[in-house]
Amino acid sequence: MDAVTLRKAIVIGAGIGGLCTALSLQQQGWRVSVYDKASSLREAGAGIVLAANAMKALDLLGIGEAIRYVGAPVVHADIRRWDGTLITSLPAAKQAALYGTQSYVIHRADLQAILVQAVTATTPIQTNKQWIDGIQSDRGVIAVFKDGTQEKADVIIGADGFHSAVRERLFGQSPVRYSGYMALRGVCNQEETRNTTNGGGFEALGPGRRFGLSSLGNGRVFWFAAINAPQGNYLR
Repeated sequence: MDAVTLRKAIVIGAGIGGLCTALSLQQQGWRVSVYDKASSLREAGAGIVLAANAMKALDLLGIGEAIRYVGAPVVHADIRRWDGTLITSLPAAKQAALYGTQSYVIHRADLQAILVQAVTATTPIQTNKQWIDGIQSDRGVIAVFKDGTQEKADVIIGADGFHSAVRERLFGQSPVRYSGYMALRGVCNQEETRNTTNGGGFEALGPGRRFGLSSLGNGRVFWFAAINAPQGNYLR
């Protein structure tokens, strides 16, 4: 067994980024441990668009077909004015022919479930494990957790999200910068055929506002709204 197969990585965070990283390392012969501070794996959010380049990467990870089965292909996508007037239609069919795959929309929870199944086929994901520190030496690095447990590896990879403890430990606190708008999003069932978005969706642009709708397949749609607003001026 060569040195590469003996290498070990610790991934902190079992979200989409952490699970993709773990799966990729597994395929390269690494031993991987995945830890997450949550008591159970629950993915928040709504829909996510996986463009053709993302689908190519997920094909390399071996989960592309599972995503195609669960998600909805983007066969049309329109950009419209606030009153519905068409501005342009994205050439979805031309893009699919050029890049060898369509883009897909999938619920984030479905994507995470596919990744969890792929990763745990080889490596269990340990929950309720809050990382607090890393101790580095010439022989590797030791991950230290809040419950007092420790684990040694060759590398620790921080994939623990927006409020990353790993990033803060390495670089200090990073102030959050307000983008200038608030975002609302959700998933619902669509029963009115006159508003069907099967196979695609649209985004409508207005003064200080945007609204979008995309099919998730199986009668579900993902919607979002972005509204320009001063910081702290949130809808109630």
